[in-house]
Amino acid sequence: MLNIVNQNQKLSISFAINIANIYIFTTMNTNKKIEFGKLEVEQEEKGFKSWIKSKHVKRTIIAMLIGAGGGFIYFILTEGAEMKAVPTGDIVQDVIFGALIGLFVTNSPCAKNKC
Repeated sequence: MLNIVNQNQKLSISFAINIANIYIFTTMNTNKKIEFGKLEVEQEEKGFKSWIKSKHVKRTIIAMLIGAGGGFIYFILTEGAEMKAVPTGDIVQDVIFGALIGLFVTNSPCAKNKC
């Protein structure tokens, strides 16, 4: 008895869905025309000069300089105050690390709104 009731409910639901689909498709306006506008494309400059002048490269260089400055300040605050002789290898290492942090911050997927 329960099996018959479930089958009747399934049939009535599928019948209602079919009726709704028929109504939707019969009321749709399929006579609309698609109009295309003229597309004007300008040729972009390619090459090293246009790449250097791009906003992204400028932003990356600025972030790398800020990161390098941060790396130098980090060296001065942590290790530089204790040393009498300044080893250039440690300074260069911290400056390069800071510059790489700046590079990764500007080129991360989140910086490009793709998080």
